[in-house]
Amino acid sequence: MVMANNTAQWESIIRKIAPTARQSIINGLAAAMPEVIEIANLSTKGRQAQFLAQIAHESDGFRTTVEYASGREYDNRSDLGNGPNDGPIYKGRGLIQITGKNNYRKYGNELNVDFIRNPELASQFPYAALTAALFWRDNNLNKLADINDIDGITRKVNGGYNGLESRRRYLKLANYQLNDVRLAQSRLTQLNYPVGGIDGIHGPLTRSGIRDFQDAANLPITGSLDPETIRVLHSNDAPIRPVSDERANITASELRDSGSNTIKGTDEARIGAIGGGLATAAGITTQASTIISNVQDIAASAQSGIDFWSFIKFYWPALFGIIATIVACYFAWKCYKGAKLAEQSRVRDAAVGINVAR
Repeated sequence: MVMANNTAQWESIIRKIAPTARQSIINGLAAAMPEVIEIANLSTKGRQAQFLAQIAHESDGFRTTVEYASGREYDNRSDLGNGPNDGPIYKGRGLIQITGKNNYRKYGNELNVDFIRNPELASQFPYAALTAALFWRDNNLNKLADINDIDGITRKVNGGYNGLESRRRYLKLANYQLNDVRLAQSRLTQLNYPVGGIDGIHGPLTRSGIRDFQDAANLPITGSLDPETIRVLHSNDAPIRPVSDERANITASELRDSGSNTIKGTDEARIGAIGGGLATAAGITTQASTIISNVQDIAASAQSGIDFWSFIKFYWPALFGIIATIVACYFAWKCYKGAKLAEQSRVRDAAVGINVAR
């Protein structure tokens, strides 16, 4: 489980789930997360991800804690406890948009806050987050989170399925960000411990990086992400691996001059991709002139009464050639891009100490 008391880590997770989030909401939610986790019993990554997905959607990507609409439609809603003119006063507030006088009274009583006289407090932190935690708990949403039933959770939160695709997108992002191994890899890279890449896989290079960190932090050297290792890793006291300025600022060109096999391989891959791209571009040019001729033949065929299938049977090699060259060009571009990413990864690894000749 992600360490519940690390505010900086939560800020990073929330920002990556919703890059356009308001900073004040990121800060408020991150600071409230320890209490939110306790109230709502978000004891697993799955529960945390489902919770974050729902409040991210309800708050428009963590950009508001107040419903955009005026709330007039809630006037005289007896099911919400509203009388005349109560709609705008007790409209949706908080990260899960509690609505109606009854809910303001209920959650205010639970938090020992007078939301009836001061309804705007429901939109301020920590209450904007704590009301969401209480709603989650009171509606037993962990039961649905544990079976990954986002449809059922959405119906409980929304009363229907509005924004379901948005909630699913946020859930995917939340699950990705809450991956313990990926979080550890990201943090180890920040601290200059080489892990080979941030991919969420606990492979040999990641275990090696964890062992190096455990050694520097005077922890049992196991290569595993045990609770104490995770706690120290994400704390402000995590030891930084020293790297020289020269090494920290190393470039691909310097690695190339030092004989890096990886950089040599990426260079060859890029050259091959460029050559393949030029060859396919030439093929497209040739086929383009052919297709122009074929288009003219289409018109002539139509006038002469040649049917469609006869035309396809006659000209299918040219059409196949066009499709094949476009596909080949696409894969040449993907190879070039992949080689570039591999080079960047190699430079990043070298900057934190991995053998430059590798």
